[in-house]
Amino acid sequence: MKKAIFKDAKTNIEICHRIEEDPTAYIEHCAQTNHWGKAPRWVRAKAMVPSLPNNPDVLVESYPDEEYTPEDIIGTRTDIPLSGNPVEMVQLRATYTVEVIDLTLDLEYLLEQCYKNRKAAYPSLGDFADAYYHTQNGNNVPMTAWLAAQAAVKVQYPKP
Repeated sequence: MKKAIFKDAKTNIEICHRIEEDPTAYIEHCAQTNHWGKAPRWVRAKAMVPSLPNNPDVLVESYPDEEYTPEDIIGTRTDIPLSGNPVEMVQLRATYTVEVIDLTLDLEYLLEQCYKNRKAAYPSLGDFADAYYHTQNGNNVPMTAWLAAQAAVKVQYPKP
């Protein structure tokens, strides 16, 4: 089993996590749908443009697609559209990170799963009460059977 942990890229705070045998398809689906935020993407680079049409000497920064900081840039390229005018593009990093942990190496997770499996498989407390009643009346067979069933669960789901 593997645990995919989605975190906010700026704060490193966990958004959520998902446990699956192989979370690759789920991670790809989330990236395509911007489920946890924006995936890496190409946008037009910021440009210096005149602040007013009548005053071309005063330039201001313009973000044609979305605002970003220099730390957000992971790549650059120049596109040449059909119009022939080159367009500078920047690739922005995702707004989230994904960390995948192999849980088969995580002792805490394995112990938690062991206890969860045991709890579901143990004989019921009602059966114990019934066996205890019979033991108090001299019949140890039900209690012996109940203890054997409990021991079998411990063997079936050993601690890691």
